[in-house]
Amino acid sequence: MNRRSAAISTFALMSIATVIVTYHWKAQSKTTFNESRVTANILDKARADAITHHKSLMVEFGAGWCSDCLELSKALEQPVLRDLLKTHFVVLNVDVGQFNRNIDIALSLGVDVNEGIPTAVFLGPSGDVLARKLGTNQILTYLQSVIDHPRPPLR
Repeated sequence: MNRRSAAISTFALMSIATVIVTYHWKAQSKTTFNESRVTANILDKARADAITHHKSLMVEFGAGWCSDCLELSKALEQPVLRDLLKTHFVVLNVDVGQFNRNIDIALSLGVDVNEGIPTAVFLGPSGDVLARKLGTNQILTYLQSVIDHPRPPLR
């Protein structure tokens, strides 16, 4: 193989590798956190939706760059959990970015995002805080307990 052929082969391999890495990064970055500002009015609307539909409110704090948040998002898309969420919860995703976005909403719910993300706050249909959970495992364990011991709907 001459130098020119070797250079072309190397360039082609590097181009293919770049495409694969870019695709993988974009696929990993697919998340429910979209950097939007969540206001007190948006939180109030989510609470009202939960009350209207006799559901609990799950407020999930995370960020698109957070691997644990991506892991949780992926787990929540599994059929059993997805159906549980649709049946029992209104979900509000709150992007905390680099721990500099929507901090006022986090603090209003007693969450210090510096302790870590993902963090979820669960509010009952009457607006009372049922639980605060830190990390994918705690959040999934809490949701599993709802599956194992569902409460009758409040009417």
